[in-house]
Amino acid sequence: MSAALIEQIKDDLGYLKLDRSAEVFATLAGAACRDDQSHLEFLAALVVGEEAAATRHPPAPAVGACASPTSPPGAVSRSSTSASSPPSTPR
Repeated sequence: MSAALIEQIKDDLGYLKLDRSAEVFATLAGAACRDDQSHLEFLAALVVGEEAAATRHPPAPAVGACASPTSPPGAVSRSSTSASSPPSTPR
């Protein structure tokens, strides 16, 4: 496998935020060639490492788009209701 191809794949893995895979890709690819592993065996080793890294360092939860920085969790915005018009009642 060419060095240029290895670097391109590592860059692509980094772009995809697969940081652990980018770190170990060249080592695992070399071991796969040396040990005559199948493509699936190599891919499984790469994915297992990424999954283990994600389990150790889960991503931070995203802040909701509707939450204001000063509102407590679960607070309802008052701007969506109108105080001037009472709720309609069925007739």
